[in-house]
Amino acid sequence: MVEKCQGDSTSCTKGLLWLKRAMEFMCALLRRIHDDPTTPLGTVVYETYSTTLMQFHGFFASSAFTLAFKFVPSREQFMSSVGGGPEVMAELLAFVNAFSEVLAEIHTFLEEQGLNDPTKV
Repeated sequence: MVEKCQGDSTSCTKGLLWLKRAMEFMCALLRRIHDDPTTPLGTVVYETYSTTLMQFHGFFASSAFTLAFKFVPSREQFMSSVGGGPEVMAELLAFVNAFSEVLAEIHTFLEEQGLNDPTKV
């Protein structure tokens, strides 16, 4: 049995860490879409990335993300695809609020265990 391998790059703990980070990005993005209805979606995506995931990405990863952001649909296209009426926006906000609490618990656990690895990828 292998012990004390939670810091390895292929560990389940690293998977949880990156899943948490990805979901923090998604929640921040959805909250910003809800709270800031006038800013173009591409700007919202890039600014959210800059404040969440970018700090954990090295040159190649951040370059790949920056390139991918060039293909973000317009806000109108996105809202149309999710049925962006007031009821959808209310559900979106409810999800973000509830799920952010779960992510905060996971973050606290990773911090307490010394597993919130800041190493860039």
